[in-house]
Amino acid sequence: MGEDDSRVHTVLGRLVSETGEVPEGGGLLDLPTDITTQKLQLILNTLLQKRLLSGMRFALRKVNAAVEIWVQIPDWGTGLVFHMLVVSVIFSFLLLNNMDVRPPNMLYSSLALRIIIIIIIIIIIIIIIIIIIDDDDDDDDDDDDDDDDDDDDDDDDDDDDDDDDDIFLFQDLAAPDRFFVNDCEITTSLEDVLKQENISTEKLIDIVYREEAVFRVRAVTRCTSSLPGHSEAVISVSFSPDGQHLASGSGDTTVRFWDIHTQTPQHVGTGHKHWVLCIAWSPDGKRLASGCKNGRVLIWDPNTGQQVGRELMGHKQWITALSWEPYHSNPECRKLASASKDGDVKIWDVVLGQASITLAGHTKSVTSVKWGGTGLIYTGSQDRTIKVWRAADGVLCRTLDGHAHWVNTLALSTDYVLRTGPFNPVKLGAAHKSIDKTTLQQLAKERYDEACKKGTERLVSGSDDFTMFLWTPEVNKKLIARMTGHQQLVNDVKFSPDTHIIASASFDKSVKLWDGLTGKFIASLRGHVQAVYQVAWSADSRLLVSGSSDSTLKVWSTKTKKLEIDLPGHADEVYAVDWSPEGARVASGGKDKVLRLWQY
Repeated sequence: MGEDDSRVHTVLGRLVSETGEVPEGGGLLDLPTDITTQKLQLILNTLLQKRLLSGMRFALRKVNAAVEIWVQIPDWGTGLVFHMLVVSVIFSFLLLNNMDVRPPNMLYSSLALRIIIIIIIIIIIIIIIIIIIDDDDDDDDDDDDDDDDDDDDDDDDDDDDDDDDDIFLFQDLAAPDRFFVNDCEITTSLEDVLKQENISTEKLIDIVYREEAVFRVRAVTRCTSSLPGHSEAVISVSFSPDGQHLASGSGDTTVRFWDIHTQTPQHVGTGHKHWVLCIAWSPDGKRLASGCKNGRVLIWDPNTGQQVGRELMGHKQWITALSWEPYHSNPECRKLASASKDGDVKIWDVVLGQASITLAGHTKSVTSVKWGGTGLIYTGSQDRTIKVWRAADGVLCRTLDGHAHWVNTLALSTDYVLRTGPFNPVKLGAAHKSIDKTTLQQLAKERYDEACKKGTERLVSGSDDFTMFLWTPEVNKKLIARMTGHQQLVNDVKFSPDTHIIASASFDKSVKLWDGLTGKFIASLRGHVQAVYQVAWSADSRLLVSGSSDSTLKVWSTKTKKLEIDLPGHADEVYAVDWSPEGARVASGGKDKVLRLWQY
């Protein structure tokens, strides 16, 4: 009975990508149930043969082991084998290059004979190496058996070195993956997930792997600057797509630009006559749009802080949301969509300073607008509907029904790549300034296509009815999932940059995580003691920051599903929060009229 209890159980499984592809040579694997994510990672690396760095580390360790074996061979053996190898390699090289060097009594006039000789030499070398390594392994085993009692300390040191090597190897993985069974992540061992999901070891299981970002964003830990300047509450904050500028809108009617490098005020935009409720950067980062409570939209130059072009007038009530046409659709960045409490959405040509199309169809206030990557515009309204429009001509494509109360917020799975356009902070950095628009447009299109490789654009809506709905509105009006669990209205929703997770912020004081593909509930993040107003993701999708009415920001880990860092500092409610595209900074603003910058 004791033997049965100690026996390692196995399960038949296979590694599968998110798109259902099985790695070549993968097939069925007989896996121990106690296998860890690190060992799964090594198996996957071997199957995919794509982790060059870890492969090099592994090869280097094998070479080091071989060198140690050579050192332990007697001098005469070392010299003999070494010279055999050197002479054989040189001789093979000369033969291959058709040089006039001939050993005695050897004819090799034909190419076939040369090839045969080279093959024979290589086989001899391989056999010699295998014999030496095998003999040395046997000797090592005998020595270990004889010296166990005498060399305990040395063995411990060797074990520590091996552990360090393993840790080093794991740390050097080029792009670590996360592993899931039935949408449940394996965080420690496969056995824990099988028990949690009540999965029998007699069944074939698919272990889905998801590639994580190759870079890692560090959690912000301290407030590096408290920037006064606004005389009323800071309602919105936003970093530019390339991360080089920061803007804020306030109840004092101004738009302010801040120098993120010196962390000082840079420009003040004065032109609005009422509260600035929302701001949005153009995808090229060269202009900022702002909307205010009296229905006006202004365009600003972040380098000078001056208004650009004419005031965009046409809405009868305040502006609730703004969204620019994506960069890959038009690198000129001259079209902007604005949503208003008057129930209309207008598409503006910011160069001409006039509305080209008015999307009229909602019967109440439009609370959110998103310009998708395929030429569609999505709008959410207090009339409880979401409408899908064709941006080119303003035709209503479909209406998504189902919410029992106001639709407060919308988010697209492609929001991050649409926001940053061609400016991949990991690969491009500041080099975009010297690249032409056509190339940048192609880069933006490639990034968008990569984000959609698992299917079409997905849309999530958050409502006053405490629920969220997940849609694929480009395809049809069919609901993918109805996500329930919040006890009060949902104020904000955001897809992670890798599109795998949806975060929702609610007045019930919690942040919840959901699967970005299926809408399945993942975890509830609790720690705030008042309503949560807004959330923002780090660029690597590993961290999430939330701003709350309790005057704090909190940084959460999606790996542990727990609080990572608590960030007190604001003197009152935090209305707005944003994480810079490259992940270095977090900006926040609120009722205390102060803009705060947070860094590691």
